[in-house]
Amino acid sequence: MATRSVFALFKPGLLDTRGYAYGQAELLDGDDAASVEEATGGIGTYVGACACVARVPPSAAPSWNYGAVAGYSWDTLVHGGVLHISFGEDVEPVPFKEHEIEALEYAPYALPPCNNRRIIDLMPAEMRAIHAAALNHFKGVGCRATRRS
Repeated sequence: MATRSVFALFKPGLLDTRGYAYGQAELLDGDDAASVEEATGGIGTYVGACACVARVPPSAAPSWNYGAVAGYSWDTLVHGGVLHISFGEDVEPVPFKEHEIEALEYAPYALPPCNNRRIIDLMPAEMRAIHAAALNHFKGVGCRATRRS
């Protein structure tokens, strides 16, 4: 089989990657660097995720609710952060407490088994177990394989 050569003509700078120089990342003007607490705290990993979070709705008992994390902000003075979570139409700031927030896959988020269940009735470990059971059921873990033709 014969080989052929293909050549392409690109404009100068087309393949340059902004902020990258000689194998190391380079901070551009206007970019913010994360503090050590922010980087090691893991708050940024929740952005874009579906989450089950403990919150206090207006005139109701604290309960578990589902939302999508739209962003976050970090306060270096208190060494803590706030997640901005979308609950339907509204985006609410929720203080970042890792033990009270569960990042979810889409199946438990779509089938919210703990929605509006009171926190006093359902502890965080139980909430995580219910989500794991829902995900395993959705994926068919522990079930017999069936074939329908």
